Amino acid sequence: TNPAKNEPLMRWLCDEMRKHNFDVKYLMKTVMLSQTYQRSAQPNPTNRIDTRLFAYYPARRLPAEELSDAIAQLTGVQDRFSGMPVGVRAIELADTEIPSVMLDTFGRPPRVMPSDTERNCNPAMSQALALLNSNEIQSKLNSGECVLNGLLKSGKSDSEILDALCLSAFSRKPNSSESKTLLELLKTAPKREQGWQDILWALLNSKEFL
Repeated sequence: TNPAKNEPLMRWLCDEMRKHNFDVKYLMKTVMLSQTYQRSAQPNPTNRIDTRLFAYYPARRLPAEELSDAIAQLTGVQDRFSGMPVGVRAIELADTEIPSVMLDTFGRPPRVMPSDTERNCNPAMSQALALLNSNEIQSKLNSGECVLNGLLKSGKSDSEILDALCLSAFSRKPNSSESKTLLELLKTAPKREQGWQDILWALLNSKEFL
C-alpha cells in the first residue's frame, strides 16, 4: 500500500497511544474494535478470490505452539517440558531442541534457516491421529488436574458445564442443536465422568477449535 495514504492513520494511532500513556490494553481494544479486525471469515461473491486486501478473514488452523497451549488451557492440564519449570507455555520455548512429539507433529520449525518456510502447517494423518488417540491427549483428559474434575464437583448442571466448556473452546455457548445432541449422548455414557471426557475429547477434535 501507499505509505503516504497511511500517514494520517499512523499519526492518529501515535497520538492515541501518547494520550493513553502507551497503554497496551487500550491498543489491543482499539485494534479489536476496528472493522478490519472484525472481518467475517465467510467470503462473499465479491471478495472470494481476494487473498491480499483482507476483505474477509480466511480461517486457518492454529500453529503448533498455539494449538498445544490451547489444549492445555481448555483441559486445565499444563504441559511439562524437559528442563523447563511447570507452567511454561509452548509459545515461550526459545529452544526447538526441547522434545515435544505434539509440537513436532504439528509442524514446529527446526529454526536452522532464517525463513518462515521452515514451518509446515499442512494437514497430515499423523496430526489427526495425535488428537484422536495420543497418550498426551488421553492423559490430559484422565488427569486429576483436568478442568472436568472441578466442574463436576461444583454442583453445576450438565447444561452449565457444557456452556463453560464451549465458552472455553469456542468463545461461545453451544447452539440448541449442539446442546441437545451432546446432552443426549451424555445420558448414554456408562458413567457421567466418562461421558464428559468424551465430550471434551470431541471439542478438542472439532474443526472450530483447531
